[in-house]
Amino acid sequence: MLQYLETILARFNSLVALPNSIGSFISLKHVDIRDNKLTELPTALGQIRTLSELLFEGNPLKYPPADIRALSLPEILITFGIPRNQV
Repeated sequence: MLQYLETILARFNSLVALPNSIGSFISLKHVDIRDNKLTELPTALGQIRTLSELLFEGNPLKYPPADIRALSLPEILITFGIPRNQV
């Protein structure tokens, strides 16, 4: 039943990684993983076409994977200074 999960709220949880299985949550729309210890995002996030909000500030993230940049979510584009036409 987790495939129908629409929202993940995991702010301030000291997360160091997200599982790649997050890509199986095909109904996921909102992910709030702010203020954790994530240094990278799983590429599987980029496969979730329903994802409309990904809040990740406050993490020591490196540049996001191409699949995630391709989602063109405003927070990713602004945070990493990616022009909309260069995803």
